[in-house]
Amino acid sequence: LAHAHQQCTDLEAELLRLNNQRRMLFRKFFGSTLDLEEQLSAIPMEDLLNGWAMGAPAIEQAEGDARPGLPLIHTVHLGVARLCKRAPVHVTFDKPQQDRWQAQTNDVLLATHANAGHAAVCPFPLVFGPDIAMLRPRQGELLPGYLASYLASGTGIGAVARLIGDSHRQKIGLEDLMVLPVYKPPLAMQAAFVDEAMASLPEIDAVELQWWQARKQVAELENRFFGEG
Repeated sequence: LAHAHQQCTDLEAELLRLNNQRRMLFRKFFGSTLDLEEQLSAIPMEDLLNGWAMGAPAIEQAEGDARPGLPLIHTVHLGVARLCKRAPVHVTFDKPQQDRWQAQTNDVLLATHANAGHAAVCPFPLVFGPDIAMLRPRQGELLPGYLASYLASGTGIGAVARLIGDSHRQKIGLEDLMVLPVYKPPLAMQAAFVDEAMASLPEIDAVELQWWQARKQVAELENRFFGEG
């Protein structure tokens, strides 16, 4: 059991290292916030989007014989500019969801807890739950992978913090998102960055999967030795 706990701790530390490395890739590629301010104009988020929506209320997942529909994404599924591989539940197929709570491929999801810095690009159509904002980048302006990485970077987190200021609010509001400053590099530079960011995904996905398996092993061992509860 001690060995399983240590393995879990080591994998968690490695996952944290890879997440930090992924977050710092934005700074490595584009420089610090001061560098961006000197080289690019800040554009309000609203001017770079074709659509947006705030998170849905609680949505029922498929149960029993209900035919599953779209996957339901919660904040736990949002990582550092990536969608975590934790398997989502599915909403009931025959219960229609309002369009504003459905995200399409290449929409960007952002956790709206202040300073969370967790975002992801939708790889397929899905439904998103509470405490998530959906942002639909305007084609020819922003690449989804760039926007997700910007929001998860120190620059993006800092921009959110400055907007919220000393209000002690725990969530990012729609009004905050619409005026959030975004630095827009040329599309070719965005594309080069996204290619490099995508290259790191297989490694972090593999470590995340190993970590979840290690956590499951710890839980199974504890239950075997000590029983439930």
